[in-house]
Amino acid sequence: MHGHDATLSWSAYPCPSTTALLIYRKAGCDGYEPDACETGIRDGYQLIATLNDASATSYSDLDLPQGVTYEYRILAQFPDGALSIVSDAACVELKNDSPLMTHVTNDSIDLVSGQVVTCWAKPKEIDAQYVAPFSYSLTRILDGEASVVYEGADTTFLDATLDLKETATLVYKVEMRDAHQQLMGTSATASAVMLSANGSNDATNLSWTEAVPWIVDSTQVFKEENGHFLRIASVTGMTYTDTDVESDETYCYYVRTFGHYTMEGVMRPLVNYSAIKTVRIGHEEPTEEFSYTLPNVITPNGDGFNDVFEPKVTGLSLITGAKTVIFNRWGNILHDTDDPLIQWDGKSKQTKMDCPPGTYFYVTDITYMGEAGEETLHLQGSITIVR
Repeated sequence: MHGHDATLSWSAYPCPSTTALLIYRKAGCDGYEPDACETGIRDGYQLIATLNDASATSYSDLDLPQGVTYEYRILAQFPDGALSIVSDAACVELKNDSPLMTHVTNDSIDLVSGQVVTCWAKPKEIDAQYVAPFSYSLTRILDGEASVVYEGADTTFLDATLDLKETATLVYKVEMRDAHQQLMGTSATASAVMLSANGSNDATNLSWTEAVPWIVDSTQVFKEENGHFLRIASVTGMTYTDTDVESDETYCYYVRTFGHYTMEGVMRPLVNYSAIKTVRIGHEEPTEEFSYTLPNVITPNGDGFNDVFEPKVTGLSLITGAKTVIFNRWGNILHDTDDPLIQWDGKSKQTKMDCPPGTYFYVTDITYMGEAGEETLHLQGSITIVR
């Protein structure tokens, strides 16, 4: 299992009118000091838990990807919805004893081919119980189908059997084993940069997704002009609109992202390329269709088939936001994620143990770019675990 846990503890909040404690997290640690009368929390933090027991003094954040320092803050909420002054920052750097994915990129030497270069970093802290030499097993999850594509001692693999332009979803993860084939650790999953290009009468609307365990800092946008790709923009978001276009003309684009782990000793920046996308202005043909459906049964037995709860999706790059919560019949949350691919393996987030066979429930909300702009898809239903 990738990642580790962060356990937080704090002194009981003294105000008796407190109705809940809100726990926030961000990647990286800047430890800002709030102004004297500043309540609430600044931008950049994610709400990860709401504790309705206001007397609580601890919380465990489970199964975090390694390589990134995490900062935590706590707020008290009052009956009228008002928030307290934020707590001091608590920063956590996880032990690095599992490999780290660093690249899932279109081959920069031959962008047209769509071949994918994958790279990972050896962990910095290896337990003495493990015996060298070490080896890796790279799993590719292509449009929901998992397969092992590499086994060996290298930390780089060229996946030359696919064309990134033709894939809907593409994710990799890597396992590390010692000389006795003991599993030492598994990386967090990392996706390719999935670019979508849609043309209107007077603009190209670009959007992209990159579900990765490192921090994505910025993206450069490239456009083909007179046979050469030129950089036309640098952005920190995941969208860009090119208005320097003419109707009935065809244009080609790709994006290059820059990111980093906060841990020392890992290559930076981490540079990853999307596939080249072609769009014709003033025509409807390039508009990407969107569909998103969820299964009602999973069989998490480790055979590589139907092991995780994940969607069948077309138009993944059109997704702008996602939230899924999975819970049991008593309402206890077993898994929650902002990843549109979900990837629930049938384990409880709190205990890390396999959930017993039976029926569970989910609520999923997806926002995506549709024909009329940003649209919302709400799904809820049951999922049965068969073991």
